[in-house]
This record gives sequence, structure tokens and C-alpha cells, in this order.
Amino acid sequence: MNIVISGHHMDVTQDMRDEIMKRFRAVFRIFPGVITHVRVLVEADSFLCRLEAIMELRTHTVITAEVRNKDFHVALRELEDKLCAQLRRLKERVEEKHKRVRPPRRRKAAASL
Repeated sequence: MNIVISGHHMDVTQDMRDEIMKRFRAVFRIFPGVITHVRVLVEADSFLCRLEAIMELRTHTVITAEVRNKDFHVALRELEDKLCAQLRRLKERVEEKHKRVRPPRRRKAAASL
């Protein structure tokens, strides 16, 4: 899995990278083995911190989320919540689609002698 963390109008420090990786571990645990590529963009305006995440999945599905907040850590938590919710919905849809309905088991008739 490739994870790219980049900053726009700012430098992304190692502490910020560690915090992002820590938060994304929870996201990766929801649907393991499906996420192939993640791109996180951190942008700092004069008053707001903007975080955007783009996740590509094995099924060629792209999940995106964007959050704006004054505080970086609050924005990161909100981004994690959004991505977790989207992945849970996707996982439920996939599991529902592939749910196997088994017909009731037939009892064998007793063999007469």
C-alpha cells in the first residue's frame, strides 16, 4: 500500500506524518487488504487547516473526503471519522451483495427394508 502525504503552502513535519499514520491505522483495519493507494493533502490557509484524503481500492473504487477546521488535530479526527464511515458503508454493501442464502436442508427419507 502506498501512502503519500504532501503539503500545500506548508511543510509537513515528521510529527504531522506520524499523527496521520496513527489515525489511518484505524481506517486500514476496517477493510484490510482492499486499500491500495492513499494520498493525503494538507493545506494551510491563513485561518483554516484543510485536509483531503483520496483512497484507491482494489475494486477501482475511489473514496475521497475533505475537512476544514482551525485545528489540525481536530480536522484529522474528523477526516478519520468520515473515511471510516464511508469504508463501513462500502463493506456492508459488499457483504450484503455477496451474502449466500442457503436453501433449507432436506432430510433424507428413511430407507425401507
